[in-house]
Amino acid sequence: MTTEKIMEGVRFGLEFERMRLEASSQNIARANVATRPGELTRVAQAVAPATPFADALGIGAASRHPFVTEVAAGTRQVHDPADPMADAHGTVTYPEVDMAGEMSTLISASRSYEADVRAFNTLHAMELHSLAIGEKS
Repeated sequence: MTTEKIMEGVRFGLEFERMRLEASSQNIARANVATRPGELTRVAQAVAPATPFADALGIGAASRHPFVTEVAAGTRQVHDPADPMADAHGTVTYPEVDMAGEMSTLISASRSYEADVRAFNTLHAMELHSLAIGEKS
């Protein structure tokens, strides 16, 4: 496997983990934002359609770039008649966000991103060292 393929895999990992961080941050930010009565609630989710490693193994890919999409989510009801978003019964609807799960995703994605940065820096150092060795001979 060439260093170009490895670098492509590391870049993909960095991009995907950044997308996971972004999606979880959006979900946490939306957790306490009321929705209109009857409005469909959605949460963000990072999607990786295929990885460069899958391509290297011969598994086809439609897209090489991860992206954030929104998926339908449950709702939680809070009785607060003073809220301007309350319905006729005084109920306010919020998206159902698993805060513990989102915080776990933030920590996991952050650590994975750091690991990808270390892999990138190690590969870069190895390439520079190989150029230095080639320069001496």
